[in-house]
Amino acid sequence: MYLEKYLKSEKLTYGEFARKIGVSRNAVYFWATNKRRPNVTNTFKIEDATNKFVTAKDLVKRDE
Repeated sequence: MYLEKYLKSEKLTYGEFARKIGVSRNAVYFWATNKRRPNVTNTFKIEDATNKFVTAKDLVKRDE
């Protein structure tokens, strides 16, 4: 599942999710809108925080 879709399904804002994993709201915005990719450490944080609904594979840049 893509991060943006996960956040919408859980009714989480970028800021709420950012606080949950200890990063900035802007970082979550860039990852969710596929403008940047998280580093390895943050990828693991995202997987843990989403109970693996969002995986490293989902965070790889996709063509749209």
